[in-house]
Amino acid sequence: MLPRDEREEGLNVCFDCGLELGLDASHAFAGEGGVQVCWDCALKRGGVFDEDADEWRVIPDLSGLPDERRPHA
Repeated sequence: MLPRDEREEGLNVCFDCGLELGLDASHAFAGEGGVQVCWDCALKRGGVFDEDADEWRVIPDLSGLPDERRPHA
């Protein structure tokens, strides 16, 4: 995972594996607080995407990922 300061520079990256998502993150999952994970990490975390409805039917488990709303020591 990329260090926090690199994420804050506006890079669109997966908070789990650090993969740069690029400008088109259409298959990434964006959670609360700006936390986002790439397609592969979302699926590994139990997410289920419905292509026909173009939505996540089962939200990936984002536990253990940083929550940018909390201050860090």
